[in-house]
Amino acid sequence: MGLKHLTGEVKKMLGKITAIDQNNYPEMMGHTCIINAPGVFKIIWSILKPMLDPRTQAKIEARARAEPLAAAALPAPPSALC
Repeated sequence: MGLKHLTGEVKKMLGKITAIDQNNYPEMMGHTCIINAPGVFKIIWSILKPMLDPRTQAKIEARARAEPLAAAALPAPPSALC
């Protein structure tokens, strides 16, 4: 599948799928960090991002390369959640 397949009909369908996900599973995702995404990711992200709720947009982060994260940015280990 390439960018030529992102016709108006495909964008419309992706918008519907995104709306269903956001309406039915609004808080399932805590935070997503995409590291070393290929260059085409920026293009695809620019198409998909406007379809997402601003809260969901804020939960997705893209990094050009793996960088050290502050300990405060990491989730608590499972044993701390019990």
